[in-house]
Amino acid sequence: MLKLFNTSSNEYIIAIISKFEVMSLLIFGKDTSKYNLISISDDDLITDEDYKKFNSYIKIYFQDDIDDITIKKIIEFSKKDNLIIHCDAGESRSAAVAMAITYIKCIEKSNCKMEEFIKNCSILQNDRYTPNMAIFSKIVNYYKEHYLTKE
Repeated sequence: MLKLFNTSSNEYIIAIISKFEVMSLLIFGKDTSKYNLISISDDDLITDEDYKKFNSYIKIYFQDDIDDITIKKIIEFSKKDNLIIHCDAGESRSAAVAMAITYIKCIEKSNCKMEEFIKNCSILQNDRYTPNMAIFSKIVNYYKEHYLTKE
């Protein structure tokens, strides 16, 4: 199994990477067919043919703000496991999405509290990542408003 990033006890997210790291996986012939890709990019460096080498994928794009439709796509897609999340640099937007997904899974499993999650979040403890906390907050708040109240 491909292990690019260990999110501690998170069995859902396999990697938070850049678009160039995704391309490296494909160029070097790594078997990506077991993985589900969230692609946060607006260029054509990764082709539709490349995307088809993953089990499933969604292509979304946002910069410093994210709309409700995109958030819903992320939340629905995150019900899958073996996720690889990439943006252009693999540092901010992808890390924010990964963090939000991890927190949502934590809520679903054990009703964890935000303070405890932030304190123990391995993404925040890794110097490579600088998650966009506004994106993280918008995804989490949307989840709480639209998904927690329905259960």
